[in-house]
Amino acid sequence: MNITVDLRSLSGQPWSGVPVYTRTLVSSLIQEYPMHQWNGWTSGRRAHPVMMSGLTSLEEDHASTLIRAIQWSLPWSTGFGGSTADVLFVPNWNIIPARLSAPMVLTVHDLWIRRLGWDGGTKERLWHRAIRLERTLKLAARIICVSRSTQDELLFYFPSLQGRTHVVLSANPVVLPHQCTNDCQWRSKTLPRLVVVGDAHKRKNIQYVLKALESTNVGWEVVIVGVNSNPSEVRGPSVIHWRKALSPTQYATLLHHSTAMVYCSLYEGYGFPPQEAFAAGITVIASSIPALVETMGENAILVNPMDWKELARVLENPVRLERVNAPARSSARTWSDVTKETFAVLEEAVHDQRSEKF
Repeated sequence: MNITVDLRSLSGQPWSGVPVYTRTLVSSLIQEYPMHQWNGWTSGRRAHPVMMSGLTSLEEDHASTLIRAIQWSLPWSTGFGGSTADVLFVPNWNIIPARLSAPMVLTVHDLWIRRLGWDGGTKERLWHRAIRLERTLKLAARIICVSRSTQDELLFYFPSLQGRTHVVLSANPVVLPHQCTNDCQWRSKTLPRLVVVGDAHKRKNIQYVLKALESTNVGWEVVIVGVNSNPSEVRGPSVIHWRKALSPTQYATLLHHSTAMVYCSLYEGYGFPPQEAFAAGITVIASSIPALVETMGENAILVNPMDWKELARVLENPVRLERVNAPARSSARTWSDVTKETFAVLEEAVHDQRSEKF
């Protein structure tokens, strides 16, 4: 079987769920099914270098996003995949051509571009409009949802997709191991360390966390990953560090040297950062939204993301959150399970198309 994989989702930060999903899953697919042809496709004027072994070929399209959006809006445009692909695997929302040369399997992580289209900058909102969500869903032969919550939400908005969706629950991300040295920049200090992962989007709820920290009497060393800085001054005993970019090694080291992670997002489809923190063996404080309740469950301390006082009460007791030489935890579900279920969906899409021809 000749499979073309859209690798545009790789150009993201190590704490961002979609790049983690794409990188881990595609690598696992290639290793588990080396007898098939795996062709990568990436784009952009500065196409992200694909560090992935086992690809039969890699095609790079250096057209700008604007030019591609215009070209692919034409009714006769076929875009990527060529005429040899049996199936196209698209691991996240992206701009898709008006016509496809092969059945497409699309992974839907969440529906924030439909529900929270206002949450982002002007360029981001224009990019979301260029995706043309309804058309993309209509073109998809099969749709993989990373959680039951995402599937329920998708079918609520688009009931016509009934029968084309599959839930393939992701596994815990693989956290890089860490051994301390004398020069370790994340070695333990006097204050307990708290990791907060997010970005400038309002749904990530960073202001909620800052307000809770400001009201506590306990000092924390807080590392906020994914944001440069915040214009509001945070008063109180806590020390705030802002880290826009960290390498995968730095991020893994930070996790291993932290007491807890706060992930109180208002909306998620799965939640990779808290899963990574759990895999690293640290305590997770997460918001009680459907996706995180489903994927984290009893593995996290769940709080109301609209009630900062509840989070403040949890942060008042660092001893309760401390791990005592906690080993890295593992989940019963592995990426091998995710790989097999994903490949079964790819095979089903190809089989259905071949059946329709005869």
